[in-house]
Amino acid sequence: MMSVSVPVDFYANTCSLNIPCEVKFPLDEKVLDSDNKTKVSDIYKDIFALSKEILIKVSYIDTDEQLFFKESWINRIRAKEGSKDFEYTFKKRYSITDEKIDEAVERAKADGIFGNKDFSFEIDWSFARMTLDCKFERDISNRGFGSLEFPPFFDVIKTIKRIMPNQEMNEKEEKWGDKILGQAKLIGPVVIRRYKGKFCGKKITFEVWPIENQRTKEICYIAELSFDSESVDEAKEDRKMIMEKLSEMKVLKQEREFKTNLIFEAYKK
Repeated sequence: MMSVSVPVDFYANTCSLNIPCEVKFPLDEKVLDSDNKTKVSDIYKDIFALSKEILIKVSYIDTDEQLFFKESWINRIRAKEGSKDFEYTFKKRYSITDEKIDEAVERAKADGIFGNKDFSFEIDWSFARMTLDCKFERDISNRGFGSLEFPPFFDVIKTIKRIMPNQEMNEKEEKWGDKILGQAKLIGPVVIRRYKGKFCGKKITFEVWPIENQRTKEICYIAELSFDSESVDEAKEDRKMIMEKLSEMKVLKQEREFKTNLIFEAYKK
Protein backbone atom coordinates (compact mmCIF):
# COMPACT_ATOMS: atom_id res chain seq x y z
CA MET A 1 0.00 0.00 0.00
CA MET A 2 1.25 3.49 -0.82
CA SER A 3 0.37 5.24 2.46
CA VAL A 4 3.17 7.37 3.92
CA SER A 5 4.19 8.89 7.23
CA VAL A 6 4.34 12.69 7.13
CA PRO A 7 5.15 15.49 9.60
CA VAL A 8 2.33 16.89 11.72
CA ASP A 9 2.44 20.34 10.13
CA PHE A 10 1.86 18.84 6.66
CA TYR A 11 -1.82 18.48 7.52
CA ALA A 12 -2.32 21.96 8.91
CA ASN A 13 -3.54 23.37 5.60
CA THR A 14 -3.96 20.25 3.49
CA CYS A 15 -7.28 18.90 2.26
CA SER A 16 -7.96 15.46 3.66
CA LEU A 17 -9.01 14.29 0.19
CA ASN A 18 -5.28 14.06 -0.63
CA ILE A 19 -4.95 10.97 1.57
CA PRO A 20 -3.85 7.89 -0.43
CA CYS A 21 -6.64 5.43 -1.19
CA GLU A 22 -6.79 1.66 -1.60
CA VAL A 23 -9.83 0.41 -3.51
CA LYS A 24 -10.86 -3.22 -2.92
CA PHE A 25 -13.19 -5.58 -4.78
CA PRO A 26 -14.25 -8.92 -3.25
CA LEU A 27 -14.61 -11.57 -5.93
CA ASP A 28 -16.61 -14.76 -6.32
CA GLU A 29 -14.87 -18.09 -5.68
CA LYS A 30 -15.27 -18.94 -9.38
CA VAL A 31 -11.98 -17.08 -10.00
CA LEU A 32 -10.16 -19.74 -7.94
CA ASP A 33 -8.83 -23.10 -9.07
CA SER A 34 -11.57 -25.70 -8.58
CA ASP A 35 -9.03 -28.31 -7.42
CA ASN A 36 -7.11 -25.99 -5.09
CA LYS A 37 -9.02 -22.92 -3.98
CA THR A 38 -5.98 -21.35 -2.36
CA LYS A 39 -4.85 -20.58 -5.91
CA VAL A 40 -6.22 -18.58 -8.84
CA SER A 41 -7.47 -20.48 -11.90
CA ASP A 42 -5.32 -20.28 -15.01
CA ILE A 43 -8.08 -18.43 -16.89
CA TYR A 44 -8.23 -15.61 -14.38
CA LYS A 45 -4.46 -15.54 -13.99
CA ASP A 46 -4.41 -14.58 -17.66
CA ILE A 47 -7.34 -12.15 -17.41
CA PHE A 48 -5.72 -10.29 -14.49
CA ALA A 49 -2.16 -10.73 -15.87
CA LEU A 50 -1.00 -12.11 -12.52
CA SER A 51 2.64 -12.60 -11.65
CA LYS A 52 4.26 -15.29 -9.50
CA GLU A 53 2.63 -15.62 -6.09
CA ILE A 54 4.15 -14.48 -2.80
CA LEU A 55 3.11 -16.11 0.48
CA ILE A 56 2.28 -13.97 3.51
CA LYS A 57 1.42 -15.37 6.93
CA VAL A 58 -0.70 -13.16 9.19
CA SER A 59 -2.11 -13.43 12.71
CA TYR A 60 -4.05 -10.91 14.77
CA ILE A 61 -3.63 -10.25 18.48
CA ASP A 62 -6.74 -9.70 20.61
CA THR A 63 -8.79 -11.27 23.37
CA ASP A 64 -11.70 -13.70 23.10
CA GLU A 65 -13.95 -10.70 23.81
CA GLN A 66 -12.17 -8.68 21.06
CA LEU A 67 -11.45 -5.83 23.47
CA PHE A 68 -9.01 -4.11 21.11
CA PHE A 69 -11.28 -4.61 18.10
CA LYS A 70 -14.26 -3.12 19.94
CA GLU A 71 -12.25 0.11 20.26
CA SER A 72 -11.48 -0.04 16.50
CA TRP A 73 -7.87 -1.17 17.02
CA ILE A 74 -6.48 -4.01 14.92
CA ASN A 75 -3.13 -5.55 15.91
CA ARG A 76 -1.33 -7.97 13.64
CA ILE A 77 1.99 -9.66 12.92
CA ARG A 78 2.97 -10.68 9.40
CA ALA A 79 5.78 -12.83 8.00
CA LYS A 80 6.37 -12.33 4.29
CA GLU A 81 8.15 -14.82 2.06
CA GLY A 82 11.66 -13.54 1.33
CA SER A 83 11.54 -10.75 3.94
CA LYS A 84 14.18 -10.25 6.64
CA ASP A 85 11.66 -8.80 9.10
CA PHE A 86 8.43 -9.49 10.91
CA GLU A 87 5.90 -6.73 10.26
CA TYR A 88 4.02 -5.51 13.33
CA THR A 89 1.03 -3.26 12.55
CA PHE A 90 -1.30 -1.41 14.92
CA LYS A 91 -4.25 0.07 13.02
CA LYS A 92 -7.00 2.41 14.20
CA ARG A 93 -9.99 2.45 11.88
CA TYR A 94 -12.52 5.31 11.57
CA SER A 95 -15.75 4.80 9.65
CA ILE A 96 -16.65 7.25 6.86
CA THR A 97 -20.28 7.97 5.94
CA ASP A 98 -21.32 9.44 2.56
CA GLU A 99 -17.63 10.01 1.67
CA LYS A 100 -17.37 12.67 4.43
CA ILE A 101 -13.69 12.07 4.98
CA ASP A 102 -13.14 15.27 6.92
CA GLU A 103 -15.41 14.06 9.72
CA ALA A 104 -13.28 10.95 10.20
CA VAL A 105 -10.14 13.06 10.05
CA GLU A 106 -11.43 15.31 12.82
CA ARG A 107 -12.13 12.29 15.02
CA ALA A 108 -8.62 10.99 14.39
CA LYS A 109 -7.16 14.42 15.17
CA ALA A 110 -9.07 14.53 18.45
CA ASP A 111 -7.49 11.17 19.36
CA GLY A 112 -4.01 12.55 18.65
CA ILE A 113 -3.50 10.24 15.67
CA PHE A 114 -4.15 12.04 12.39
CA GLY A 115 -1.07 14.08 11.52
CA ASN A 116 1.11 12.17 13.99
CA LYS A 117 4.42 11.47 12.23
CA ASP A 118 4.54 7.92 13.65
CA PHE A 119 1.41 6.93 11.73
CA SER A 120 0.63 6.52 8.04
CA PHE A 121 -2.84 7.13 6.61
CA GLU A 122 -5.00 5.70 3.88
CA ILE A 123 -8.61 5.50 2.81
CA ASP A 124 -9.82 1.91 2.60
CA TRP A 125 -12.64 1.85 0.03
CA SER A 126 -14.28 -1.55 -0.29
CA PHE A 127 -17.47 -2.57 -2.07
CA ALA A 128 -19.90 -1.36 0.60
CA ARG A 129 -17.94 0.90 2.95
CA MET A 130 -15.15 3.41 3.37
CA THR A 131 -12.83 3.90 6.34
CA LEU A 132 -9.90 6.06 7.35
CA ASP A 133 -7.14 3.67 8.40
CA CYS A 134 -4.35 5.01 10.60
CA LYS A 135 -1.38 2.65 10.77
CA PHE A 136 1.55 2.45 13.15
CA GLU A 137 4.08 -0.01 11.73
CA ARG A 138 7.37 -1.44 12.95
CA ASP A 139 9.69 -4.03 11.37
CA ILE A 140 11.47 -6.45 13.72
CA SER A 141 14.26 -8.73 12.49
CA ASN A 142 13.26 -12.36 11.90
CA ARG A 143 16.82 -13.61 12.16
CA GLY A 144 16.91 -17.18 13.44
CA PHE A 145 13.44 -18.02 12.16
CA GLY A 146 12.43 -19.94 9.07
CA SER A 147 10.34 -18.55 6.23
CA LEU A 148 6.79 -17.78 7.42
CA GLU A 149 7.70 -18.87 10.98
CA PHE A 150 6.44 -16.70 13.85
CA PRO A 151 8.22 -16.15 17.18
CA PRO A 152 6.79 -17.87 20.28
CA PHE A 153 3.59 -16.20 21.47
CA PHE A 154 5.28 -14.92 24.66
CA ASP A 155 7.87 -13.10 22.56
CA VAL A 156 5.17 -11.63 20.30
CA ILE A 157 3.35 -10.18 23.31
CA LYS A 158 6.63 -8.92 24.80
CA THR A 159 7.43 -7.12 21.55
CA ILE A 160 3.95 -5.65 21.25
CA LYS A 161 4.10 -4.28 24.79
CA ARG A 162 7.37 -2.57 23.87
CA ILE A 163 6.30 -1.00 20.58
CA MET A 164 2.52 -0.47 20.85
CA PRO A 165 1.66 3.21 20.11
CA ASN A 166 0.73 5.33 23.11
CA GLN A 167 -2.69 6.11 21.60
CA GLU A 168 -3.64 2.44 21.82
CA MET A 169 -1.76 1.62 25.02
CA ASN A 170 -3.70 4.39 26.81
CA GLU A 171 -6.97 4.15 24.84
CA LYS A 172 -9.30 4.00 27.85
CA GLU A 173 -6.93 4.55 30.75
CA GLU A 174 -3.20 4.55 31.46
CA LYS A 175 -1.60 1.23 30.46
CA TRP A 176 -4.98 -0.09 29.27
CA GLY A 177 -3.32 -1.93 26.39
CA ASP A 178 -0.85 -3.61 28.71
CA LYS A 179 -3.70 -5.01 30.80
CA ILE A 180 -5.59 -6.27 27.76
CA LEU A 181 -2.50 -7.98 26.35
CA GLY A 182 -2.42 -10.10 29.50
CA GLN A 183 -5.62 -11.76 28.22
CA ALA A 184 -4.72 -11.79 24.52
CA LYS A 185 -4.21 -14.66 22.10
CA LEU A 186 -3.10 -15.12 18.50
CA ILE A 187 -6.03 -15.13 16.10
CA GLY A 188 -4.98 -17.08 13.05
CA PRO A 189 -2.75 -17.72 11.28
CA VAL A 190 -3.95 -17.22 7.73
CA VAL A 191 -1.52 -17.82 4.86
CA ILE A 192 -2.28 -15.37 2.05
CA ARG A 193 -1.29 -15.79 -1.58
CA ARG A 194 -0.55 -12.40 -3.14
CA TYR A 195 -0.03 -11.57 -6.80
CA LYS A 196 0.71 -8.42 -8.76
CA GLY A 197 -1.11 -7.89 -12.03
CA LYS A 198 -2.86 -5.52 -14.43
CA PHE A 199 -6.54 -5.07 -15.23
CA CYS A 200 -8.34 -2.39 -17.23
CA GLY A 201 -5.02 -0.60 -17.60
CA LYS A 202 -4.48 -0.39 -13.82
CA LYS A 203 -1.78 -2.04 -11.75
CA ILE A 204 -3.55 -4.32 -9.30
CA THR A 205 -2.88 -6.58 -6.33
CA PHE A 206 -4.75 -9.88 -6.10
CA GLU A 207 -4.96 -11.85 -2.85
CA VAL A 208 -6.46 -15.17 -1.77
CA TRP A 209 -7.29 -15.63 1.94
CA PRO A 210 -8.31 -19.14 3.10
CA ILE A 211 -10.06 -18.67 6.47
CA GLU A 212 -10.76 -21.87 8.41
CA ASN A 213 -13.57 -21.85 10.96
CA GLN A 214 -12.03 -23.39 14.08
CA ARG A 215 -15.33 -24.87 15.24
CA THR A 216 -16.66 -26.40 12.01
CA LYS A 217 -13.33 -26.72 10.12
CA GLU A 218 -15.07 -25.29 7.05
CA ILE A 219 -12.87 -23.02 4.94
CA CYS A 220 -14.07 -19.72 3.50
CA TYR A 221 -11.96 -18.55 0.56
CA ILE A 222 -11.70 -14.78 0.12
CA ALA A 223 -10.49 -13.54 -3.26
CA GLU A 224 -9.80 -9.82 -3.49
CA LEU A 225 -8.61 -7.47 -6.22
CA SER A 226 -7.34 -4.02 -5.26
CA PHE A 227 -5.58 -0.98 -6.65
CA ASP A 228 -3.94 2.15 -5.20
CA SER A 229 -4.63 5.81 -5.95
CA GLU A 230 -3.27 9.04 -4.56
CA SER A 231 -6.73 10.19 -3.45
CA VAL A 232 -10.42 9.26 -3.43
CA ASP A 233 -11.13 11.76 -6.20
CA GLU A 234 -8.49 10.16 -8.40
CA ALA A 235 -9.83 6.68 -7.62
CA LYS A 236 -13.49 7.32 -8.48
CA GLU A 237 -13.45 6.83 -12.25
CA ASP A 238 -11.15 3.81 -12.12
CA ARG A 239 -13.28 2.27 -9.36
CA LYS A 240 -16.43 2.72 -11.43
CA MET A 241 -14.78 1.29 -14.54
CA ILE A 242 -13.37 -1.78 -12.80
CA MET A 243 -16.57 -2.42 -10.84
CA GLU A 244 -18.60 -2.36 -14.05
CA LYS A 245 -16.16 -4.69 -15.78
CA LEU A 246 -16.13 -7.19 -12.89
CA SER A 247 -19.93 -7.07 -12.79
CA GLU A 248 -20.10 -7.83 -16.53
CA MET A 249 -17.79 -10.80 -15.89
CA LYS A 250 -20.16 -11.90 -13.09
CA VAL A 251 -17.31 -12.25 -10.58
CA LEU A 252 -17.95 -9.22 -8.35
CA LYS A 253 -19.14 -10.29 -4.92
CA GLN A 254 -21.27 -7.85 -2.94
CA GLU A 255 -19.41 -8.53 0.32
CA ARG A 256 -20.10 -6.19 3.25
CA GLU A 257 -17.84 -7.71 5.90
CA PHE A 258 -14.20 -6.81 6.49
CA LYS A 259 -11.77 -9.73 6.23
CA THR A 260 -10.78 -9.07 9.84
CA ASN A 261 -14.40 -9.53 10.95
CA LEU A 262 -14.55 -12.89 9.18
CA ILE A 263 -11.25 -14.05 10.69
CA PHE A 264 -12.23 -12.99 14.21
CA GLU A 265 -15.54 -14.81 13.84
CA ALA A 266 -13.78 -17.95 12.55
CA TYR A 267 -11.51 -18.05 15.60
CA LYS A 268 -14.18 -17.49 18.26
CA LYS A 269 -14.41 -20.17 20.92
